[in-house]
Amino acid sequence: MDQKRDIALDCTKGIAILAVVLFHVTRGYSSAGLLTETVPLRFADTLAYGFHVQSFFLIAGYLSFPRADGWRFQLRRQASLYHAYLLWSVVSWLLSTAFAGQVNSAMDWQALMRIPVEPIQHFWFLLALMAGTALIGLLRTPALLLGATALCLGLHGTGVGGYFLSYFPFIFIGAWLRQSGQHPPSNLIAGALCLLAIGVGAWTATVNGRQLGYASAFPLMLAGCYAAYVGGSLAARSGGVGALLAMLGRHSLPIYLLHVIAGAGTRILLGHAAPGLPVPIAVTISLAAAIALPLLADLVARRLGLAGLAGFAPLPLFRAPSRPALA
Repeated sequence: MDQKRDIALDCTKGIAILAVVLFHVTRGYSSAGLLTETVPLRFADTLAYGFHVQSFFLIAGYLSFPRADGWRFQLRRQASLYHAYLLWSVVSWLLSTAFAGQVNSAMDWQALMRIPVEPIQHFWFLLALMAGTALIGLLRTPALLLGATALCLGLHGTGVGGYFLSYFPFIFIGAWLRQSGQHPPSNLIAGALCLLAIGVGAWTATVNGRQLGYASAFPLMLAGCYAAYVGGSLAARSGGVGALLAMLGRHSLPIYLLHVIAGAGTRILLGHAAPGLPVPIAVTISLAAAIALPLLADLVARRLGLAGLAGFAPLPLFRAPSRPALA
């Protein structure tokens, strides 16, 4: 991209991070036995899990590809992501251990020792993003990117590659779009049809008691990503909603890193301080905290010049040279 940010992509990331936070919070309350998993909630959860993280991978591939073949970019990107991964994985392990009697899933010492290569909680995202970014630096042609996508989909379910294969296709498709010079137009009718398609798929999966299958539902997930992009594009042309979503999108990394700590911590605190609080109000407070506290942490870290060390910004290593944006 050029020096100007693509506000539509920022808004799309804002939509995606809201979906991530909302359904991690509701899953936390459900796991704690505080929230009943109704059919509408399971449907909304299945729908969100069909596009939210996938959208981040697709956008990451689109934005990273012009520079991903440079060693400076790769070194800075990989070191920054792995630093954030190690730091917040260890912090999360420490908190889960300290409050082992109150969290939904306590962890043992073996989990701590395996963190460098085996992720805990939601931090798998960073390892998958590291590996995907490295691969698109090698897969530099449309044929290689599409071939790698087909290979990942073909291998899915065989036990090869684990969960990485579920998300590599999205970063490959994002890189393919950028390499091919294609910027999908934002079409309201196409977006509505894509939303309908993933909605039908999510409902079918819900009534059958499962999530969307990554290989078989790949077209539906791409449709969900496009629907989110259309929503982000429409929001970018609006006023306050667009500004809010764009802000959330710009700060999506610290929100992703800290939202579980903030949301679960708020749930535990509310359980002690206000045990009779209605669950919908408690969920709303936890959701607000899961967004506001990471934003506050990011603001403080940036004011102190510690955003890189906190994992919220790239480490001050080599700066990758800028590349001209593809049309």
